[in-house]
Amino acid sequence: MKKKLWNVIVLLPAYNEEKALAVTVKEIKEVLPSSEIVVIDNASTDATASIAKKASVTLLYEARKGKGFAVQRGFDYAIAKDAGVIVLLDADSTYGVERLEEATKLVAENGVDIVVGTRVVSSRSGEALNREHFRFGHVFGNKFFSWISRSLFPTGIEDVLSGFRVMSRPFVFSFPREGRGFEIEALLNSHTFNLGAKVSNLKVNYYARPDGSHSKLSTYGDGFRILRTNLRNFRNDRPSIAFGALAVSWLILTIYLVYLPFSTYLRFGEVPNLPRLVTGVGTFFIASLLWVAGIILERVRQVRVLLALNSYGLSRRT
Repeated sequence: MKKKLWNVIVLLPAYNEEKALAVTVKEIKEVLPSSEIVVIDNASTDATASIAKKASVTLLYEARKGKGFAVQRGFDYAIAKDAGVIVLLDADSTYGVERLEEATKLVAENGVDIVVGTRVVSSRSGEALNREHFRFGHVFGNKFFSWISRSLFPTGIEDVLSGFRVMSRPFVFSFPREGRGFEIEALLNSHTFNLGAKVSNLKVNYYARPDGSHSKLSTYGDGFRILRTNLRNFRNDRPSIAFGALAVSWLILTIYLVYLPFSTYLRFGEVPNLPRLVTGVGTFFIASLLWVAGIILERVRQVRVLLALNSYGLSRRT
């Protein structure tokens, strides 16, 4: 049964966003006036909480620092409130919300599981485009991780690190509550892949932060965590390929090591390179173990995906 379009909850994870939060809330109210806006204060030390109260939105607190924890808190609240459409948006006023209503309709009326905003660098009316706000490390990182994710997880998502996401209740209900920081987007991408979820991409404007507002993303620290999460997800979500590739590598090394001793034995009946042969036998056992591990983990993945699909189907029926 489809959820009503008006039953929309907008989640805004916020850590020290006093400079941008009021503008973000105002823009969302203009586009989705009947939605419930929920600000999740992620242990802010500025006036984020008081600004949220003045804006007459729902305010939640998450003491554990990290965007992933704030998102989990928001997801739990949205599910408890029986939201039909859950919007996840950064609270820093960088995403244009002009297509937000269109995105909610795709989920509520067209059966799309997740709509992801593809960022298009833009300037607000009357403002010059200030490239200093778009750091090279962030731009390069986004392109690099988009390539990595599309290679490892062909989900159909164009902008894999986008903070503009509109999701169905079954998608959020079946999402495992994990992830602490900015790797939450990578986990959402992994969940999309496992479910075989229906994806739609919408181009959205991406603006510079307001003056005085600073990005909380660490170019190298968070970038490493995102890369590690993608590789871990690849191991967990496509184990037959991940472990199969490793097994083939060790098998090639085995062939290289045993070829000379074996060919010498066939020609002369002697094995002059015994240590090399023993090493080759060892690498063959490693290749075999990796292959078996991939088969076992693939079965474990199938069970895990089946549980997620059951949760997805259960939520859709309720």
